[in-house]
Amino acid sequence: MRRVQLSNQTQEPQLLLAALADVQQKLKEFEDSITDREGVMNTSLFRFSPRSMQVTHPQTGSSGSQYGDDFGLSVSLSNGIVIDWWLEAWSIHSGWSLTAKVYQHNPDEDGSHILHEILDLQTVSFDEFLAALHHSTDQLISAPIPCMVSSDAT
Repeated sequence: MRRVQLSNQTQEPQLLLAALADVQQKLKEFEDSITDREGVMNTSLFRFSPRSMQVTHPQTGSSGSQYGDDFGLSVSLSNGIVIDWWLEAWSIHSGWSLTAKVYQHNPDEDGSHILHEILDLQTVSFDEFLAALHHSTDQLISAPIPCMVSSDAT
């Protein structure tokens, strides 16, 4: 059998899938670690499920497709608060976009507010995107959440 040497660009899909699998595993392990904490009612893990979106550049009027998704972990607490550890990753015409934020939704408010803005990168190279994806996921799941108390912290 003949082996084919893959170029860096040909390897990008494999590297992307491997990185996303790693991020999903980290989020799952994080979910498992907080499921039994005092005050946690339930958790929901939202997996990366890419979709396409038609966009039009506001200044040039040119249009094209972007591919990506938002994904993360949502935790409902017994006091009615919902905490979301959220990532949004998109392939855009000139590079990559990645945001990582922790949101809190209070039961007496409409919408959510940002507790931690970990990262907001626009149009970076593929290599920078992969590095940022790993680093921001680690920062995201280690961000302190004041309304969540670990059961071993008492």
